[in-house]
Amino acid sequence: VRPRLAGAEQFTTALSGIRGEIDVAIGDLDELSVLAGVPQGEAVQTLLASGCRLVITKRGADGAEATDGVQTVRVPTLATRVVDTVGAGDGFMVGVTSALLEGRGIAEATRRAAWIGARAVQVRGDTEGLPTRAQLEQARAVVSRTEEDLRNATIISPIDGVVLSRDREVGDAV
Repeated sequence: VRPRLAGAEQFTTALSGIRGEIDVAIGDLDELSVLAGVPQGEAVQTLLASGCRLVITKRGADGAEATDGVQTVRVPTLATRVVDTVGAGDGFMVGVTSALLEGRGIAEATRRAAWIGARAVQVRGDTEGLPTRAQLEQARAVVSRTEEDLRNATIISPIDGVVLSRDREVGDAV
């Protein structure tokens, strides 16, 4: 859903037929609002109430928040340098989708998505920052650490040693 490509009302109407059929919803607040057909402040709860099993709100430089209605996970952005934002959303989707298909939980899926999204914005192009399977497996040990370990970790990307960490927590479970 890209509300900027057409009017939000057009998308809201066009998507009305799939409401209640969505298992996983991922987007920023504008996109989730259009998808749910309600104002931004009601979007996440409306999607969950309609049967959506997982809603992930992308917050750009403020990271992401994922909830299944029981557990909520907040993950800050891991990007320390932004070169090109093209491909960041696709990278985020790759992270969530691959983790969920592997049976990972929402915390690991959201952390992986943030990590891949951060890689994507640190290089030019839409796919150049996406990891190979080998790079993903190498990084998975870091991404899967306990929250206490992550508070003190510095994550080094295989992209020329780019540091992907913040001085804040990576994945507060609420």
